[in-house]
Amino acid sequence: MATRTPKGNSNLQSSVPNSRTVRDTRNDWIVFNSMREFWLWVIVVTLIIFCLMVLSFAIVHTNSQLKKADAMILRLEEKEKKRNEKPRIDPVE
Repeated sequence: MATRTPKGNSNLQSSVPNSRTVRDTRNDWIVFNSMREFWLWVIVVTLIIFCLMVLSFAIVHTNSQLKKADAMILRLEEKEKKRNEKPRIDPVE
């Protein structure tokens, strides 16, 4: 029995000896491109998650710095009030 190669599509290969399957190399390329696209999307999503994590750490750090600055301002205001409340003793000349 002779095997024939289809004449319409040059991407199809004839049957391999001892096998009756016809392989389409175009499908391999499609699978490769789809896997490549999948891994590109994995990288993109990973970078987005990483950026969100860094942003959240930056927000938490900024919040703690603001709390420290507010506490320092309150302490300085209290010191200034205490200093102004004390009666001033001027030296007599």
